[in-house]
Amino acid sequence: MRSGWTGKDVWNSPNGMSGFGIKISLLVYLLAAGLVLCGQETNGLITIHMDQQPMKKVLDRIEEQSGLSFSYNSRLIDADEAVSIHLDRASLEEALSILFAERRISFEVVEQQVVLKRARAGKVKMDAVKSQDSTLVEVSKFTLNGFVKDMRTGEVLIGATITIPGWAVGTITNAYGFYSLTLQSEVEELICTYVGYGKGRIAIHSYENQSIHFDMEKDLTHIKEVSIYSDELDNVIRTTRSSEERINPESVRKMPALFGEKDVIKSLAAVPGIKFFGDGSTIFFVRGGSRDQNMITIDEAPVYNPTHLLGYFSTVIPDAIKDVKIYKGDFPANYGGRLSSLIDIRTKDGNMNHFGMDGSIGLLSSRLSLEGPIWKEHISFFASGRRSYITRP
Repeated sequence: MRSGWTGKDVWNSPNGMSGFGIKISLLVYLLAAGLVLCGQETNGLITIHMDQQPMKKVLDRIEEQSGLSFSYNSRLIDADEAVSIHLDRASLEEALSILFAERRISFEVVEQQVVLKRARAGKVKMDAVKSQDSTLVEVSKFTLNGFVKDMRTGEVLIGATITIPGWAVGTITNAYGFYSLTLQSEVEELICTYVGYGKGRIAIHSYENQSIHFDMEKDLTHIKEVSIYSDELDNVIRTTRSSEERINPESVRKMPALFGEKDVIKSLAAVPGIKFFGDGSTIFFVRGGSRDQNMITIDEAPVYNPTHLLGYFSTVIPDAIKDVKIYKGDFPANYGGRLSSLIDIRTKDGNMNHFGMDGSIGLLSSRLSLEGPIWKEHISFFASGRRSYITRP
C-alpha cells in the first residue's frame, strides 16, 4: 500500500484527466468569448453624454468608441470650445452631423481617419461609414458677373483684376470691361484692382447667380522724384506673351510728330520688330512680312485702308482711342488669318455722367471730340472728327 500521490498519478487516472480537461475547456471558452466581445465593441455605434465639455475631450471619446482617429486643422476647430452632446447608440455619421450642425464642417473617412474640413457650399452627407466611403459633396455652383467702370466718366476698364481673398481664384475683364466668375464655394467678398485706381471691395451676401458691378475711383499717388542708375540692362519679361505689346493713348499724345499731327499708327515705330516704309509714312512691315500680312481692327471691325494722302496720315484719330494692342505673333484663335501682325484698337465709349468737349488746331488739320450721356449711367455717345486744310477747295 502506497502513501501519498503525485501529479503524474492524477494525470494518468481517468477521473483526474477529465476534471483537468474541463477546467482547460472553460478557460478557452472564456477567453474566446472575451475576444468576440472586444472585437464587436459597439459595432461603430456611439453612446455619449457630455455637458459643457471641451471639444477635444468629446472627439477623444468618439475616437475610443469608433476606433477611428480625427485629423483636422487647429485653426478650423477650437479644441477648448465647450460643447454638449447626448447620444445613445448613434452612428458616426449621426454623431458628427449633430456635433458640427452649426459649424459648417464636413467630414470623410480616409484610411482609419476621420478628416475634418471646412464645408463648401452645398449639401454635405456621409454615405456608408462602415465601408469607409469618402464624403459625397453635392456642390451648388453660382456665377458672379458684371462690369468694371470708371466712377467719374463711366468708361469700362479693360484688364481689371477680380479676385477672392484667401482663394487662388480670379479673372480679368475683357475688351468690354465685363467679367464672369463661376464659383463652387462660399465667398465673403470680391476685390477689384486696376492700375491707377483704388481697390474696390464688395461684400457677397447671397450665394446665387447675380450681377455685381464695380465703379472704380482713380487713386493718384504723388511721390518725390527719384533717379535710378544701372550699369547693365537686365532681361525683363514685360508681358506674359513675348509677342504682345500695349500702347497707352496718353503716351501717343506726348510723342513728337510730323507737323504736330499725333498718330496712333506712327507710334508703332517705337515697338521692336516694326519697321516703317519711310519717315512720316504710316505704311509698316512687321518682322520682314509684307504690308498685306498686317491686320488692323477698330472695335473688332477690320480696316483695310487705314491711311490717307498716299499713306502719310492714318484714319485713326488719337483723341478717340482708349486702348491699343499689338500682336506680332502667337495670335489669339479668334484673330486668325494674318501672318505678320494684328493691331487691335479700341475706341472710347463716352462719358456716362457728364458732357465734355475736346479739340485742337494744328498746322495741317483741326480736330473736335464730343461726348456725354444719352441716358445717364446707361447709354452714352462719343463723336470725333477731323478736318484737313489740304483737302479744302
